[in-house]
Amino acid sequence: METYTVFTFKKNKKDPEEVLDPIKNWFIDTKIINPEPEENSKFEIYNAGSGFKEVTDDDLYGEIEFINKPCELQHVLGWDLGLDFILPKKIICPSCKENVIEGVDPVSFYGTSNKEQNKEALKFLESIKEGIKSFNSGVEPLVQCHLCQKDHSISDYDYNLDLIFTNCAIIFWNWSELKASFQETLKSKLGSQAIIFDTQSNYN
Repeated sequence: METYTVFTFKKNKKDPEEVLDPIKNWFIDTKIINPEPEENSKFEIYNAGSGFKEVTDDDLYGEIEFINKPCELQHVLGWDLGLDFILPKKIICPSCKENVIEGVDPVSFYGTSNKEQNKEALKFLESIKEGIKSFNSGVEPLVQCHLCQKDHSISDYDYNLDLIFTNCAIIFWNWSELKASFQETLKSKLGSQAIIFDTQSNYN
């Protein structure tokens, strides 16, 4: 199974290049990455350079990916889980502040029991599933809350970080544990709104 550590933002209002270019230049200057990205990749993927010891104390290192286009990150990171959609623990509407999937049972949602579900909540989840495809293609859709009937951009709902809609992320694929000092330095360069999460330790 692939591992990753991600530095990202829930809602990045800036031009992603304005955020990522200084980081990329820092990585190149310190030889954390090689200067040229891999060819023919959807996002910019760089191989580790000779300065990888800036990042980890171990000898295992992978690739670094820079995401600078709209994307729902869990969809990108979870492609190998065999699911096209991972059910969030909750989804809070920005208007009525209610959990719009209250009572949806994950076991039933994935089709392994016959427990009756809230049909309106399931229809809402289908809108989210379809909306992710739209967001990832560059068009942010409106999704109507089935409780208050108000339309909101898909990224304005609160998913408690189970889904992250962003246009700006840095992913460390298949690296050993990153040095705490490196993580703090990178987060400080990205700013106070940065989020760090990985396959080992949930969210920071």
